[in-house]
Amino acid sequence: MKTLWLACFACGLLGLGGCSGVPVERYRAEQPVLDLTQYFNGTIDGWGCFRIVRAK
Repeated sequence: MKTLWLACFACGLLGLGGCSGVPVERYRAEQPVLDLTQYFNGTIDGWGCFRIVRAK
């Protein structure tokens, strides 16, 4: 069981690491441009989470 957990953890790290090397600028000129008002039907709301970090 420990080996299975370790293999899943390693695959997860490799998957996350594979996505980190692609710069966003690579997709800047892609067509068609993503227009969220056309893609989604209805009201578009934004939600987020804020964390306050205080310096020591």
